[in-house]
Amino acid sequence: MWSDLCYEFTTHFTASRTQPKTMASFEAIVQGRNEPLRDYIKSFNKEAIQVRGADDTMKKYLIIKGLCEGKHVKKVVHLDRPGSLNEFLAISKTYIRYEEELYADSLKSKKEDPPAESSKKPFHDKKGRENCS
Repeated sequence: MWSDLCYEFTTHFTASRTQPKTMASFEAIVQGRNEPLRDYIKSFNKEAIQVRGADDTMKKYLIIKGLCEGKHVKKVVHLDRPGSLNEFLAISKTYIRYEEELYADSLKSKKEDPPAESSKKPFHDKKGRENCS
């Protein structure tokens, strides 16, 4: 009876215990096609805190590997080859500012575009026909 209770107790709490993260969980983090660089780095760093035994060289390799194909920052990083994780993050700051400026400009241009005027009556030419323009 006591051994059954001990078994049930330990299996219940062992299953609910958070398992430590591994290097494989690092490899699963990749930048989404429309994910801003800032969000990707934030997700990666959140995971990095939970993984034990990962040195900065491995983190740098995996964060670069997870960058979305076709992004400018990935091209620059492959050309410049940052020597450390901190160098990669310094390069990333420039691209984060660039992405955020583009986003702010797109919001600004949406506000400045006047809404299309809608008319209840269609435009007619001199002969009384509706015009498609």
